[in-house]
Parts: sequence; C-alpha cells; structure tokens
Amino acid sequence: STQSTWGRRIVPMIELNYKTSWDPAFVHYRVKNGAWTELPGKPCSRNDKTAGWVHVSIPHDDIEFCLHNNQGCWDNNMSQNYFVNNPGTYALHDGIVERLRGSKPILLVSDLDGTLVGDNEALKRFLQYWERQQVPRGSHLVFTTGRELPKYLQLHEELPFKLPSPTFLICSVGTEVFSFDETGTAQPDMYWQEMIGEGWNRKELFNIVREEFPLLSLQPPATQTPYKISFYGRVDEQWASEMERLERRVSSIAAQVLISGKGDWRHVDLVPSKAGKYSSMKFVQSKLGFTSESTIVAGDSGNDIPMFSGEERGIVVKGESSQELLDWINLNRNERHFVADRGIATGVIQGLEYFGLV
Repeated sequence: STQSTWGRRIVPMIELNYKTSWDPAFVHYRVKNGAWTELPGKPCSRNDKTAGWVHVSIPHDDIEFCLHNNQGCWDNNMSQNYFVNNPGTYALHDGIVERLRGSKPILLVSDLDGTLVGDNEALKRFLQYWERQQVPRGSHLVFTTGRELPKYLQLHEELPFKLPSPTFLICSVGTEVFSFDETGTAQPDMYWQEMIGEGWNRKELFNIVREEFPLLSLQPPATQTPYKISFYGRVDEQWASEMERLERRVSSIAAQVLISGKGDWRHVDLVPSKAGKYSSMKFVQSKLGFTSESTIVAGDSGNDIPMFSGEERGIVVKGESSQELLDWINLNRNERHFVADRGIATGVIQGLEYFGLV
C-alpha cells in the first residue's frame, strides 16, 4: 500500500469527514479483507471550522468501515458497512459516501434574490451540494443582499425548508454585516459599523435630497437603516444628468449613490462611501482569512457589479434583471468571469463546476 518516490515512502491516505452530533465518534475499520481494528477503533476529531462534522485520517487505500459513539449507537449502513477503495478525501452524510472534488476550502459570497433564491427545488439542490461537498473541507458561505435584516428573516418563513445560517450575512446593499451565534440569532459586526460610519451624516444627506432633488421620493420606513437612505426615482430625460449631479453632491460627505432596478422606476440608495457589496465582501474575506484567489462571488443584477470588479472569480446568473450586469461583463470580461446559461441556484452550481469544484 506504499509507494517510493526518490527514496521517500508515500503512504496512501483516506481522509474521512462524517456528519454527526456524536461526541465522541469512532471509526471501526479493516483493510481489504483483513482483521478489524480493536474496539473502540480510531477516534474522530471535531473541527470548529466545519460545524457538525468530525474528521479522521486512515493511512490506507482500501477499507471497509462503520462508525459508533462508544455508547451503543452504530452507523453501519443498515448492516452493510461502508467501503472506500481509493485514497482521497471523502464525506459521509446521511448514509452516502462521496469523494470531495477539489482540495482547498473556498469562500462563496452570493447574492440571494435571483441568484440563489427564486427556485426552491434548485436552491435545495445547491444546499445539498454545499453541505456535502464544501462544508466538510472548511468552505464558507456568505449571503449578500439588498434586503434589510427583517426581510431576510422573512425569507426563512417563506421557504418550505430550513435555510442554513451563513457564516456572515451582508444586508442592505453592503451597509450591514451580521454573524450568527449558536442559537442562530444575527449579531451585528460593530467594527464594520464604526468603520463605514466615519464621516457619515445621515441628516445632512436627507436634507440635500429633499431640497435639491425633487425627482426622488423617500421609500417607506421599513427600508431605511442607520447607514442607508432609500428613495424611488422615475427615469425621464433629466435622469442621467441628475444622478451624476447627485453623485458629485454627496461624494464630499463620505457618501455614494447606488442605483438598481429596471423600467421607468429605480431604487436609489445613499450609503457610506466605505460601504457597498465589494468592500463588505473584502471585509468578511479578511476576517475569514481567505484570499481573492480562494473567493468566488455570484450575482444576477447591476448592483452586483462591484463584486465582479476585483480579482475574485465570478459567476453571473442570468435573469430578468441581468442586462446591466451582462453589459458590464461583456465590456470587462476575463477568464475569472463565468456566465451561466442555467437558472437560479443551478447556475451557481454550473459556475462552481466550471471552476472545477463540482
């Protein structure tokens, strides 16, 4: 079971990840048709980076195995046991052994509506893929959305299945960053708020729009947050010049203008100049210790363009609101950008497949 290369002995290794709440957990195995390990077997270790999973390394390339908690509970595949016949990294989840594709963990920062959310069956398939292929290797999922936190929580009630908590949630077009405690409660990142709040003057910005830009009307209170002022605007012959004037006017007050939507009416958000989908993505990327090379972004509309402007690989999911993003991609496309021809959620899986991760 060993090979020799330039005088060094290379031991084949099976890396097994197992989805379980058991603590402790042991793997009981035998090599090919040999003798079984002495009970309780080899202990599994729990990794904080892969919540709900345990891991064990077995220095062989062909094993038959089962698992137990040393307290009378066994997982032996309904008395058929499990088999792995080649070295590599594997995940055992709900009675299925799958070989993990790729080797290193990734950070996926994905928009929700129109990118992952909108087709429940496709979303379910994506979540199953993520749980079985990416979580065991230590990958992280981050949602970035224009929704405010209450509307994100409302999404959980609308879906017919449980939406797992991401490592981070970026809300309100990149102005709020949340992590989640053990109970699943969202906790705001106070350092992010302090960082983007420097120089931000909400009252002054509101007065500027009210007094100088009558084509904009304030959106309902539920859409307003401490670091985002949201308006409606109707597109007319003065729209482009007025939006340019607004951008110039607010740039000196540490603010930027974000425009989204399609048709005659658009959403116009004023947010801190240090906020936004790109800078918030870079913030969580740094906190989690990922690089641009190990990060993939996914989006479907014009307000996702900033995420595609860096060195990260990007997946474009085409939909009803995609034309602005597609126009930008056509002007700026490179080998890091992939335009999916499949729909919501399925297009994200297609993009991960293109990048060699499925």
